[in-house]
Amino acid sequence: MELFERAEQGLNADDEARYVRVVVERGIEGSAGLEGLTYRGGDLEIGRWVTVPLGRAGKQVGGVVVASGGRELLEGLDPSKVKSVIEAGQAALSSQQVALARWMAWYYVCPLGLVVKAMLPGAVKKAVGHKVRRVVRPTGAAPGEQMRMTPAVAKAWAGIAEIGAVEWPMDARVLATRLACANAGPVKKLVEAGLLEIVERHDVHAGTEAWLEGVEDSDSALPLSEPQRVVVEGIWEEMNRAQKGATPVPPAVHLVRGVTGSGKTEVYLQLIARVLAQGRGAIVLVPEIALTPQTVRRFSRRFGRETIAVMHSRLTGAQRNRTWSACAEGRARVLIGPRSAVLAPMPELGLIVVDEEHDASYKQDSAPRYNGRDVAIKRGQLEGACVVLGSATPSMESWHNAEQGRFALWTLDDRVGGGTLPRVKVVDLASERRERFRVEGARGPSLDLIGPTLEQALRETLDRGSQAIVLLNRRGEAGYVGCASAACGWAMRCEACDALMTAHRMPAGKARRYLRCHHCQAGQMVPAGCPACAGRMVLLNAGTQHAEEELERRLGLKLGEDLARVDSDSMHSSRSYFDVLEAFGAGRIRVLVGTQMIAKGLDFPNVGLVCVLNADTALVLPDFRARERTFQLISQVAGRAGRGDAKTYGQALVLVQTMHPGDPAIERAARHQYVEFAHQELKDRKAAGLPPARRMARIVVRHTDAVKARRMAEDAAEQVHRAARGVARVDGPNPCVLSRIAGRYRFEVRVLAGRAGELVGVLNAVREREDLTSDATFAIDVDPVSVL
Repeated sequence: MELFERAEQGLNADDEARYVRVVVERGIEGSAGLEGLTYRGGDLEIGRWVTVPLGRAGKQVGGVVVASGGRELLEGLDPSKVKSVIEAGQAALSSQQVALARWMAWYYVCPLGLVVKAMLPGAVKKAVGHKVRRVVRPTGAAPGEQMRMTPAVAKAWAGIAEIGAVEWPMDARVLATRLACANAGPVKKLVEAGLLEIVERHDVHAGTEAWLEGVEDSDSALPLSEPQRVVVEGIWEEMNRAQKGATPVPPAVHLVRGVTGSGKTEVYLQLIARVLAQGRGAIVLVPEIALTPQTVRRFSRRFGRETIAVMHSRLTGAQRNRTWSACAEGRARVLIGPRSAVLAPMPELGLIVVDEEHDASYKQDSAPRYNGRDVAIKRGQLEGACVVLGSATPSMESWHNAEQGRFALWTLDDRVGGGTLPRVKVVDLASERRERFRVEGARGPSLDLIGPTLEQALRETLDRGSQAIVLLNRRGEAGYVGCASAACGWAMRCEACDALMTAHRMPAGKARRYLRCHHCQAGQMVPAGCPACAGRMVLLNAGTQHAEEELERRLGLKLGEDLARVDSDSMHSSRSYFDVLEAFGAGRIRVLVGTQMIAKGLDFPNVGLVCVLNADTALVLPDFRARERTFQLISQVAGRAGRGDAKTYGQALVLVQTMHPGDPAIERAARHQYVEFAHQELKDRKAAGLPPARRMARIVVRHTDAVKARRMAEDAAEQVHRAARGVARVDGPNPCVLSRIAGRYRFEVRVLAGRAGELVGVLNAVREREDLTSDATFAIDVDPVSVL
């Protein structure tokens, strides 16, 4: 740490004083928020993280230097009243990262201080796991003619000549052992003689990740199919043309639409290898739920453990600091991670890959509310890096941009190795329930979702030695707990939210259930009877816990032996996730049941059956993206089947249970008709004036008082309407679909414009008048992926 303690006489040397502007990690708006506060700072470079005093009380806060200079930064301020930087840390952002942060603050209408805070992880600022060690290395000097060495010192000096340069610096005790010395005395003598020198080595001590244990650097590039070769060579040619300043400028963004199993990952790997050969780095964004050990190990085997770094939410503080530092120092040249990885340092960045670019998890739900895909595109523009977006089911926004010529479009229509997409059969869930009731009568529990067709397919799959994946995108045991009497109609709702509570089973050995609100996390026990009429309680809308129990009951499976559940309730660490997938890959677990965590990133050749227990969980949501998400989820999970040899993909089957078998999203997903679906969906969106035909932003006002919340929303709508001046349309305010969360009432104002610049320009015009800001009351969401 550098301390900036100046003597009183130094404060008068204004002509020689150096000043800095610091953006503090607070939600400060106006010029202070965008341009920073002025401090005495010495020679600090732009991007350096510092601690500064804030306000009259001088509260110590963190921030980042965004400008450095002399008296010109004072702009009329009395130099004697300018406070000094307290200390400067080791962490720093690059100038490109600072430029990206400024763009994010403008585009997402968010205080720059909050963007900077998101870019620098707390573990990095606190230097978690950082250790300073004293090590030795040769000075390059040779022994003088007058120098006398004891036999032990002479032997040590002779041994040092045999140690390669890449092995230095080295711990003195380790060196003594290496030289077969009885103790460290000879090494100390060589230091005293000036032949060795002591230097400080900065390391971050953190445990090894389970995903990288036992990985050998043994993988080599696979032979490309002709369609893969066309994509790789085509993108590489455009990248080289762009670097040479070709006219017209080639597209810097490439969209690869490849069906599941078409080899998109191999395309990424070979493009990354070429970028690394040029001495440049790469960032690979993957949705957190698709960031599997399989993915990480494939990259590690190809490029080596020391070349790659992995970032995800379950890293310890020390592991996060080590990963960030390895990237910043250029030791790691390939970074793999979820949306936050796009904000990490990577010197000489040459390529950004956004896999599963359509995934909603790339959008952050708190300030700054950025989309990792879109930030990747902007970062590529700022740093001259190529951006490759990949998906079997591209988002409507990316497909629209490709149709408009803004993105280059590449397609992989066939699976590699001659494989075919699995057969998809849509099953009418209502008919299945009637058949089940006819056979079992009233004995069948009301929560059961496995119909006769699905049960028979599961038995046949397991009998022939194949494995199955069962998807239900709802965790817990039941999404509805209420009175069995239709006349009563009481349902268990969260007291703080406008939402139903979800029933969860207690841990093994406990018979009772508990209720959890998945919005505010409030919990309580399930009442024994209806609080309104004392009648019998009923559970509906089954979740993964019940699906697990039903699979055990109907098929004789046993949890932990040949059945595993994968959801956020059961996977408590990366190790538990790794262990389950390893057991499934080894064939010990025969059926995986879970949420969308098992819909992406899994590549197991023995999966012969994929079951979607209820395809309607997303379809019935009051969101204009409901059909798009339903199509994507069915297509993605269907892609887990039939990825082995000809026998496996010839027998592969996907069963989709739904109450809406005739819905176009489900029908076209069953026929693998993405292009036809996208064409109609874009046509419908254009007719309704919805994204991507128009650009949208939501302003959500939250307050514990419903009247105040509505009044503030009305004021915000009026301010935006004045700034719009016919450029943008303002709708609302209206209550949000989820009208109350965690005790705060929610009203929304929607703003729509023809172009992104117009939309953001209107919002920033209101922001500059200090009438609008992202804080605890106002949530400004540009390009929202959810309107609930």
